[in-house]
Amino acid sequence: MVSRILNTSRVLYFSEEKSQFLSREMGWEFHKKSQLSQIKVDLCSKENVVVVLIGTKIDELELLKDFPENSLWVHLYADEIYSPKLNLALMKLKSVRGILRSYPLPETTLLGSLKRWIYANSRFLLQRRRLDSDFLHSCLSGLVIVGRQHFCKFLHLVYGISHISLIPGYTNLFASSIAEYVNGFGDGDISLLSETSQKNIESSFERPRKFAIGFVGQLGNAWRKFLLEQLMETSNVLEDESIKLVSRNGFGGTVGANGADQHSGKEYVEILCNSSFVLVPPGNYAQSTFRFLESIVCGASPLFDFHSPTDPGYLPPFGTGIDLLKLLTSIKESRALEPSFPSSLVQIEMPSDIWKLEARQFLKKANEELLQKSK
Repeated sequence: MVSRILNTSRVLYFSEEKSQFLSREMGWEFHKKSQLSQIKVDLCSKENVVVVLIGTKIDELELLKDFPENSLWVHLYADEIYSPKLNLALMKLKSVRGILRSYPLPETTLLGSLKRWIYANSRFLLQRRRLDSDFLHSCLSGLVIVGRQHFCKFLHLVYGISHISLIPGYTNLFASSIAEYVNGFGDGDISLLSETSQKNIESSFERPRKFAIGFVGQLGNAWRKFLLEQLMETSNVLEDESIKLVSRNGFGGTVGANGADQHSGKEYVEILCNSSFVLVPPGNYAQSTFRFLESIVCGASPLFDFHSPTDPGYLPPFGTGIDLLKLLTSIKESRALEPSFPSSLVQIEMPSDIWKLEARQFLKKANEELLQKSK
């Protein structure tokens, strides 16, 4: 079994079964992480790349110490990405060739990130018009994230370890829910961005789309909560169903997490598939979230705010991003989506097919970069 894997695969992805979404989109061969220890001896072959998804427990790194030098790439996601302790421990391992990150490191300098942090929090305070513990916590969280991001960036320079940023994948609940929601989807094991999958998904859409803007998720940190409160106020002013917002008590991307099940997953998919735009507020650890790729899969355009106080160094993908608060204020003042909505989005509105093409190209480029750096 192990011999066959090494002879036939270019990229092997070892992960927990619930996290195999990335391997589907990248065209990698998925294997359970428990199989990793079986291939230590055979990893000397330079014809293979191994990608390992590491958990948050740092003691799991003991498993990687006996691998050949420069034989492993490690994929980090969620709260692991900017963990100083975990990143430092990884880069000290001789077996680690590079790190794949679901969220990017900042392109700006530390000073540039701090300037963006000051601007974003000043803007947040002016809009919120009150100074309280939630605002202060948001400021501190953003500053901590900036510090961690640039510390990780510094570690890459010091240790000479490569890194590649990927668009975050989608959650396992989303993948299983959309497979259930879409007629004739099949077994759901193929890429959700593939042309076959997209044809099946599009045939299940409601035409025209029922909602202009949709969102389903937890309220989260102070900045995210404020954005969603503004979206709800805008919806109440319009007094129609052009904006759909469903709040949850906690993260629901994994089956069983905070009561998440197939029913809640189906509701999420239905709203995304019937929205022209999907609000993509920052997550707890970075601006990038699973919702970005999930909205594209569903044929909706993701809406990013360009100035996030919780992740000020983040630059929206493909040159997009808007002043979301300005947009919502304009809609409320005019008490209508027209003309505020189209005019505010003219710079970032892209047809769903372009979003899908950009996402496919981004993933392809990341895969090619991985293979190139592994030679």
